[in-house]
Amino acid sequence: SAVPMIGFGFMDNTIMIHAGHYVDCTLGVTFSLSTLAAAGIGQIFSGIGGVLFGDALDTAFRRIRGSTTMTTAQRAMRASRMAGLTGGIVGVMLGCTLGLVNLLFVDEHKASLLKLQALEDGQEFEFEVEVDNEIHPGYTTVIMRGPDVDGVLASITASIASIGCSVVELHAGIRGKSVEESGASPNTLEDPNT
Repeated sequence: SAVPMIGFGFMDNTIMIHAGHYVDCTLGVTFSLSTLAAAGIGQIFSGIGGVLFGDALDTAFRRIRGSTTMTTAQRAMRASRMAGLTGGIVGVMLGCTLGLVNLLFVDEHKASLLKLQALEDGQEFEFEVEVDNEIHPGYTTVIMRGPDVDGVLASITASIASIGCSVVELHAGIRGKSVEESGASPNTLEDPNT
């Protein structure tokens, strides 16, 4: 029972990864869906694929392996049921692991770039950025003021990480109030070059 489940696990991950990526790059951009939500929608398509192709895979693998005839009594034995269950679990695990190969063929950053581009194209925002190396000795402090826009802090921290800096503290304040008035402290970044 492991062999058909390897095929099923591989097909399941293949459909989920490609459908989820497609949803992330289309509906995810249009409706600002998270990548996890897009993966969940991709799993819906994967489940549908399992229902549509599950019997076909099982039939194909039975033809390849040949038929095994067990009596009703043999199939009812606990050892037979446990062997079938264990084979199915190991097969799905192996198939899903093999299905991760699909990640090599997907541009994982495309959806993020499309979401940022849609954000930039659809709206204009004004931000004020203040950078200071004296507020906290040994750290670069970045204070950013502007509208509350989903994804801005995530984009900034990803950009900072991509140049080799670490985010030590990150706090969001309320627009129109100073950092002290809002109860938040400035965003502090550790710069390895200072």
